[in-house]
Amino acid sequence: MAYSISIIDHIRTILNNLQIASQLYFGPGIETDKKSEFWHGTIWQESPLFGITSITVNRKMYYTGTSIIFKSDINNEKISFGRIRAIVYNEDKEILIKVEIYLEFHELPQTLQKKKIFLNNILWLYENQFIFILPKNLVTSQEILFDDNDEYINNQNNYIIKEILYKKPGTEATWITRHIKFRHFLPLEYIQEPKNFKNLPVKKIFLDLYFDDFGTYRTVYHFLGDVYIQVGNMPFDLRKLLKNHFIIGFVPFGASFNELINTGNDLCGIKRHSANHGCRNCFVLREQLFDKNYDCLQNARYLHQIKKLRQQSNLLKSIQEKKDFATKYRISIQPSPFSYLKFNPFQQIPQDAYHAVSGKIARLMEITMDLLSESGKKLFIKNWKYFEFPSTWSKMPSPTSYSRSHFMIVPKKIIEVWSKMAICTKTIFSLSFLNDDYKKLEILLQEEHDLLIKIFPKFKNLSNMHINFHLIQHALSYANLINISVGIKEMVHRTFKNFAPHTNKKEIDFDLIKRYITIEGIRNFFDNNPNYKNFNLFNNWYITSGLNISEDSLTISVYSKYKGFSTAKKKEIQNFNLNNISIHLLHAYTNQLKKEGLLINKKIKFYNSIYYEVKNENGAINKIKIKSGDMIETL
Repeated sequence: MAYSISIIDHIRTILNNLQIASQLYFGPGIETDKKSEFWHGTIWQESPLFGITSITVNRKMYYTGTSIIFKSDINNEKISFGRIRAIVYNEDKEILIKVEIYLEFHELPQTLQKKKIFLNNILWLYENQFIFILPKNLVTSQEILFDDNDEYINNQNNYIIKEILYKKPGTEATWITRHIKFRHFLPLEYIQEPKNFKNLPVKKIFLDLYFDDFGTYRTVYHFLGDVYIQVGNMPFDLRKLLKNHFIIGFVPFGASFNELINTGNDLCGIKRHSANHGCRNCFVLREQLFDKNYDCLQNARYLHQIKKLRQQSNLLKSIQEKKDFATKYRISIQPSPFSYLKFNPFQQIPQDAYHAVSGKIARLMEITMDLLSESGKKLFIKNWKYFEFPSTWSKMPSPTSYSRSHFMIVPKKIIEVWSKMAICTKTIFSLSFLNDDYKKLEILLQEEHDLLIKIFPKFKNLSNMHINFHLIQHALSYANLINISVGIKEMVHRTFKNFAPHTNKKEIDFDLIKRYITIEGIRNFFDNNPNYKNFNLFNNWYITSGLNISEDSLTISVYSKYKGFSTAKKKEIQNFNLNNISIHLLHAYTNQLKKEGLLINKKIKFYNSIYYEVKNENGAINKIKIKSGDMIETL
């Protein structure tokens, strides 16, 4: 990048910002019924970079990853085996121990007991089954070996785990097992928390890095784009604000993103989506993308296994040998540029729910348009015009303009599919998840998958269908899917992309970085000067009929940016009662906003429609669009 801003500088600025710093969260993961923030997800809970890695109970130290014996029922009578997965807080800031459950032979499903041989020292790891216990319910530690390489076949002295119990995906999910080596290691097993020998105060920052290019510019496609960061320590109400997304730098004309940062698959060190094995979470073949019976857990990409393959690849000398090896084991020839970082890319570079859902909707829209008759298209367009569309569009584009009509109508099935997709999409983009919502979403995604494949075979070759299988794990990792959705990030990027035509068109990256630094300078000036006269400059605007206001009591504010869609005609304006309109406006703002303001311009424009945003007391933004003639309700 020709011009860039240091991440350290951004962090320093954020920590010194009086409006932000007090709202940042620095602490271990939190277990709560309503999951909405990054620290409610498993990535934050289990990482030694954020959470608590040890706890002392009865003068004995226990670490995350330690196998234990604990009391698992309400009456503290049942003794069970498990492993400390994380040490977290509950909503009351009490310490809880998150335990991964081990099963004994008699606890296995009956169907599996008939197939397994009973041995006293064999246990089974129960996939994604956790229990939260109080420290007082911890009995003692217990040495339990994971037989990753079949090293303990004849070991009779220790408890051994050889297999993982889980449900295979499919129409009728059945209990099966897989070898213990096919598992994601705990973060503690590949991440070491840095030593703090001087016991200095430590701030642990959660960084979300993303990038985008500007696409076609002046009829030519360029790799001009920008790289951003978002701080996960901010609560969602702060992260959803465009101003809290920060620029690292711009990739100038003539450069390539590949010189700086790669696509999601490249960052994981695997081939692109167009490859035979293009999923960055598992090894699914292209022709298996729609197969709901595909075992994503048995065939997942596990970090420790990929690392071994990389080590073997590095020993090869010729380019052709490396290519053949990469093809055989379904990895890219070049390792990820982030391979030196201590993280699991197959869990921490998630699939994007925003584009996955929009891709399915676009395909369904195309197919639906093909099914409509000419009269059906006309009726659809008539209702389509009532949909809200971006203010930058001159008109709502017709979805049927390029559709091919097959004169075939199956309304009930189409309605059923659209209804299921709407329910599923609403659930995916919920602002928070309850504990039961993950299972509900899994069922909804499976039902949506079955409907789409059954009614519209064209969906079989859509990779978005396969991503459904990974969304649940992403939701668990990051508390929900809205936290990793790129909707707001796309809006941030568009603010710079739309400004590109207003630059000198030569050094666009330089012009954009100057603009960004200026905006940040103004923002930080006001954020860090609470006693400055312009308290609400970026929050409100008001109107009054007079100018007789003391300068000492003057507050200049911007309430919201009104956008007029269509100016009213003179004949329409003549029908308005304009007597004492300024007085009426003054009363409206005084009574409803409880403040007086300043009317700078006496000229008033009238519009047939208007769009504006209102910020509620809880910080949520409501988008409102009304037209002349609409029936409204006032309080």
